[in-house]
Amino acid sequence: AVLLDAAGKFTIVAPNLPDTITEVKRVEDELNEWLVRHFYGEAAIGFSWVAASGDNFAMGQFPLLWDKLSRSANEKKYRKFSLDSHAGVVAHYLDSFDNTLRSPICSFCGKRAAHPETKGDPLIGEEEASCFICRDHIYIGALLIKSKTLAVFNASTETDGNGNNLKDPLFGRYQIAFDLEDRT
Repeated sequence: AVLLDAAGKFTIVAPNLPDTITEVKRVEDELNEWLVRHFYGEAAIGFSWVAASGDNFAMGQFPLLWDKLSRSANEKKYRKFSLDSHAGVVAHYLDSFDNTLRSPICSFCGKRAAHPETKGDPLIGEEEASCFICRDHIYIGALLIKSKTLAVFNASTETDGNGNNLKDPLFGRYQIAFDLEDRT
């Protein structure tokens, strides 16, 4: 049950069971693995939690529970992912650059390798190339405010084949497309 969803944070009530905690940790690790791989530690997600009972939600106890959760969230803010797993040199970073491109580095972020598949993309420009992440951000930004519908679906699902989708599916699993019904 979602209690609050605001300012990039959401608060849920879930069963305090070992399987729940294990699954929350697994999802957090999976999301951060993808975020570190794509954003080199500049973006991360942190899940924090506290155990509560029914009494914590009644009889004036909720503010104390909320304070406890806020402290837990603040602690998590500065240790979202494991430095044991993600600190140090990014292996094979330089190997990902294609020196046959006019600029082997993404012309938008200046951090990731430009991908040859983006060269000539109408969203990028005739001679420019970008990384998949920047191309996808431009794609989303260009169509989000103009489109009537947004579809989120399994990344293995076929789309219209015209590049009207993400080059790098979200978390390797989710594809998005805009106004699919207008393309039939």
